[in-house]
Amino acid sequence: GEARKRAALDGREADTILALGLRAVQRAIGELEKIVFTVSVNQAQRTAEQINLLGIKAEAIWGDMPNEDRVAAISRLRSGETSVICNAMILTEGFDEPSVACIVVARPTKSKLLYLQMVGRGTRLHPAKDDLLILDLVGAGDRHGAIQASDLVGSPDATDQGDRDHAAPG
Repeated sequence: GEARKRAALDGREADTILALGLRAVQRAIGELEKIVFTVSVNQAQRTAEQINLLGIKAEAIWGDMPNEDRVAAISRLRSGETSVICNAMILTEGFDEPSVACIVVARPTKSKLLYLQMVGRGTRLHPAKDDLLILDLVGAGDRHGAIQASDLVGSPDATDQGDRDHAAPG
């Protein structure tokens, strides 16, 4: 089940497929910011590396990296110097960058709350974006159903804790 999905997503072939998909996204939405949610620190680092090989500026961030490095990477995303942040369980809560126009869910979760938090990172209004592109590479949307506005503003149904995997680092 979930362990097999996580292992499959934590391989180099999956990184390459994700990077190629992001190249198509880059063509479609230009330089607007993108966030990739990964299974692990290793996957975040490898995915950023693959995206950089395609000529798209990407960086990986995670919870245990030095805070000043993480803050600098996020600043580069906000300034447009970096187009993609690949993160391992660091941007699910408390991160607000309205210009994020693409969310890539590259990690499975049993928690609807975590899924909503990931997708919610891209729902802020910004004058430079018309919409939000969500690439769900793991079928989390199938598991949790269609997202409605009430889900994103904290309806009782959005508080499902699932397996509480949102509390454990990737």
